[in-house]
Amino acid sequence: MAKTKKFSFVAAPGLTVYAVLIQRDTGHYLNDADGGFATAPADKYQEVTEDAALAGRYTYDESRTAWADGPYEFIAYSQLGGTPDPTTDTAIASGSFSLINDSVPVTASSTILGLCTLADVKTQLNLPGSDMDQLVTDMIAAAEAMIQGKTGYTLIATDHTEYFSPGQRGGNAGTDLATLRVREHPVISVASIYEDDERSWSDPSDEIPAADYYTSGYAVRLYNDGDTRSFRAGHRTVRVIYRAGYETIPADLRRACVMMAAHLYYKAERQRQNIASESMGDAAVTYLDQAMPKEVVELLRPYTRPTGL
Repeated sequence: MAKTKKFSFVAAPGLTVYAVLIQRDTGHYLNDADGGFATAPADKYQEVTEDAALAGRYTYDESRTAWADGPYEFIAYSQLGGTPDPTTDTAIASGSFSLINDSVPVTASSTILGLCTLADVKTQLNLPGSDMDQLVTDMIAAAEAMIQGKTGYTLIATDHTEYFSPGQRGGNAGTDLATLRVREHPVISVASIYEDDERSWSDPSDEIPAADYYTSGYAVRLYNDGDTRSFRAGHRTVRVIYRAGYETIPADLRRACVMMAAHLYYKAERQRQNIASESMGDAAVTYLDQAMPKEVVELLRPYTRPTGL
């Protein structure tokens, strides 16, 4: 009977995620149609689901067939269009592992393209072995969700689609109708801007040429070349597809994630052991039930959304 093979990782919440699994010795791909490996499977894209209780934690498991001993690897992608396409979709995690008897991981490593990694936090906690890996992974997921909530941004480089209503209250357009204030920051690139009263977004003539606009701070602005160019007024008449966040996580932001995850881990351990205070020599230490340590708050200050935006 086949045993369950399972992996999980942390990424931005709310993504449509799939994975490609490869048997290294043969170069074969896992076939989603039957759970076997093949050179050119009918469907090599495995659906990866987000944890209902822990936003941003994604899990995949497979038990239809027994896998041969040896090394395997996976790459997880955030799906941008209607169907999986690894040539254009964004890779968000990768990993490798080896199996014996269909289930025992002999070696395992992963590169999680999030705010921090399992290895980062285990080093901070000085945790050997893998007994606590699942708990630490859960704490990283919770820490990233809290950091994203605190800052008001996704932070991890992600593709976004936003709709604007220039000239209307709450439309996120500047008073001059030549400015769109996007939600995410920093903006890496703008893929397209469409103006369409019918909101079909399919007519190439509705696309604004890239030479007509630029990004500035938290906004996309039209160039002022002496004319009266403005975004088309109306309800959801403008669509912007852009990429924002950090492709490489800054050291202080990564440090904040590590500290937050470690804080949650220690808090969970104290609650498990019902420890509110303890003696250290002649002194007594009482633990504060902080939601977010002040050191983490300070590290996040440069990345926090300004008031009013």
